Amino acid sequence: MIRQSTKTDRELYLKYLDLCGANPSSYKLQDYYDSTVFYEKLWVADRQQQVDAINKINHFDGMCYILVKFDGNERVEDYTFLNNLIVYWDHSKEAKRIKRIKKVRSRMKS
Repeated sequence: MIRQSTKTDRELYLKYLDLCGANPSSYKLQDYYDSTVFYEKLWVADRQQQVDAINKINHFDGMCYILVKFDGNERVEDYTFLNNLIVYWDHSKEAKRIKRIKKVRSRMKS
């Protein structure tokens, strides 16, 4: 009998991104698919691809929206083994402002 997971998809994505080293002020998780924007698929199947994708997310000037979506067997109970991240890159002035505000707030808390 397989034990059912108590964690949501969003919690698993947050845990995965935290373990990979993604800066929380660099991205936002998005639960719904928006057909009006262009998403990019970043491969994270092996360690080098994962490091490259996380560096791209952390060093992006605007805000990065990551779609919470599992393909196939990427989720096993309370663990994730992602093959790709589906990302929307927002270059707008408002996104850059939101990122700066998040960065300032995180520094004020510490």
